[in-house]
Formats: sequence, C-alpha cells, structure tokens
Amino acid sequence: MKSSMPITGGQLFWITCMFDLGMSAFIVISPTVERVKNDAWLSLIISAGVSMLATWIGVRLSLYYPDKTFIEYLNDIIGHWVGKIIGMLYVLTWIVSTGMLLREVTDIFITSEFDKTPGYVFITSMTLAAVYLLSGNGIQSLGRSTEVIGLIVIVMVSFTFAFDLPNVDLKRLLPIYITSGPEMLLYGSIPAASFMAQTSYVTMIVRFVKDPKKNAVKAVWGTGVSNIFLVLCSLFEITTFGADLCKRMWNPIIVMAQYISVEEIVQNVDSVILVVCFLTAFVRISLFLFLSVYGTGQIFRVQHWKSMLPWVAGVCIVIAMIPHSIIESTIVYPRMAVEPFVFPALLLTIPLLLWFIAFLRTQRKAHRHSK
Repeated sequence: MKSSMPITGGQLFWITCMFDLGMSAFIVISPTVERVKNDAWLSLIISAGVSMLATWIGVRLSLYYPDKTFIEYLNDIIGHWVGKIIGMLYVLTWIVSTGMLLREVTDIFITSEFDKTPGYVFITSMTLAAVYLLSGNGIQSLGRSTEVIGLIVIVMVSFTFAFDLPNVDLKRLLPIYITSGPEMLLYGSIPAASFMAQTSYVTMIVRFVKDPKKNAVKAVWGTGVSNIFLVLCSLFEITTFGADLCKRMWNPIIVMAQYISVEEIVQNVDSVILVVCFLTAFVRISLFLFLSVYGTGQIFRVQHWKSMLPWVAGVCIVIAMIPHSIIESTIVYPRMAVEPFVFPALLLTIPLLLWFIAFLRTQRKAHRHSK
C-alpha cells in the first residue's frame, strides 16, 4: 500500500539525525559529566551504541509490517485490547514528551538570552510553527525541511568546533577511565541513552519510507552521526572548561560559544548555537507532535488525522506550562519518569519483545511453507 506522505531514505536520515543532534547537546551532556566527570565522552560512546541498537530494533520490527504503523501492527502481534492499551500508553508518552520538550527549549532560550520574554511566547510560537508545517503534508513536509535544516546545522556546528580549537587543552581529559570504571560509565550513559534511544518514532515513520527494505536502515546511520557530534561536543566542552566547571553549567555549549574569540574578529558565536538549538528543537517538536496526532487518530479511528492537530497541540501547550521551574523540566522529569520507566520499558523492552515475537511468527510461517 502506497503512502500518501512518502519520504525518501535521505529524508529519513536527516529526520533521525536532527531529531537527536541539537537538543541532546543542550540537555544530556551536563548530567553525564556530573556522573562520570572527565569520562563523559566514554559514557556517550556507550549511549551511542545503545541508541543505534534501539533504532535498529525499531527498524527490524517495522520491516515485518512495512505497510502499517506501530499503533496498527501492535494489534496484529499481541491482540486488539492489549495492543490498544499499550498504543494509548505510547501516544500519551509522545504527547507528554512534546509538551516537556517545548518547556525545555523555552528554558534554554530564557536562561541564555531572552530572560525578559515570557515563556508562553516561545511555547505558543513553536507549537504554531510545528502545526503549520504538519498541516501541509505531515511527515513529508518535515522530511523536506530537514534536508535544508540538516545541512545548515552541520555547517554551523562544525565551524563552532573549529573556532573553539584554540581554547582546547587535552590535559583536561585526564585521568581517563581510572576514576570511573565500567559500572559508573554505564550509569553515566543513561541520560544520553534515554534521550537518544527513541525506538518508538522509528516504528511509526518506517511506514512512510519509500522502499523501506532498502532505506529504513538509514535511520540507524542518522542516529550514529548525531551521536558522533554529541561525543565531539562533550570532548570540546570538557577540554575547554574542565569537567568540574562543565557539570555546574546549565548549557555549557552556549558558554563555550560565548568563550570563542578569533583575532577579535569572530566573537560570541552563541547566537549561532541558539539557531542550532531552535532548528533541531523544531524538528524534534514537529516529529513528536506528528506521532502524537497521527497515533491519536489511529487509536480512536479518526479518518482525517489532521482534524486532531489543534486539539493535541493545545494539550501539549498546557503540559508545557505545568513545570514551575527549569529544575522540574530538565532534571526532575527525566530522572523521575524517563530514565526509570520510559527508557527501559517503552524504548527498549517492549520493542525488543515485539520484535522477538514477530521474528518467531515469521520463522514459523516460513517453516510451514517449506513443508
């Protein structure tokens, strides 16, 4: 069955890469440095492996049902009622994630440059922009946008790294591994892995990919590239400021950009980093909003999913207004909800079990046909 919103393999790559790249640099590096200090980059390498594995599982699972989304083939694998309950749990998670992400991005802007701007201005404007994009042609519009956004972001981040080279002191990475060990490195990888290993979005959008058997794997490569940049970002931050200073900063990448000075010509490039933050956050918000709306439409069998767009967007705005402070949105929510429940259960265990069940059923069918 042909999708009405087809995306190419290249667009899938950029969606995946931009979904993870920018916001992770703002949100997960500081808590990782807080846990393992100088060895944060080692923990991020571990989280890269976990997130790529999670993406691969999501891709393999979806390829068993290439004409259906996750919400649809849940019923085929585990039955109607159980599938519907789990599907609703995922949709609720996507809606909450959209709202909390809106708040996290707003807090980044307010704490960096726009402290006099009311938070609801950022929350509402970003939501309206995402609604406008998705009301066009849904995931296809997002795919086309990320092809342009991706190139802009990669160039901006690369130039920022290059300009920061004079401030780098490799001695700040020492000692390596001695003060942490395997258990601490695994513990340090949890914040990044829980943010990057978003298996569920892959299981929803493979349905829209042209020639999924050939192109769906590009989601794994997109995750890998975003993780490479995240590891590099952590290395630059630690070698610029040292681990003790990094862990005390809300957004060390912005401070690093403010610290850049090249012959007094190139200075204070934090505005560039804020552009990166906005563009990548816009991609992540738009994709989560699409999952929320499209998934809600499929759960309640709404024929035209776009009719749900303003209602779900309104709920996301309300959720974004709930946290009373930046601590609740960036520390309490990840540690109390995402890391102990969403990450191990919804992003790893359930997709892995579903993939295993689908694999066994496929093998049984193949065995029956061979007789």
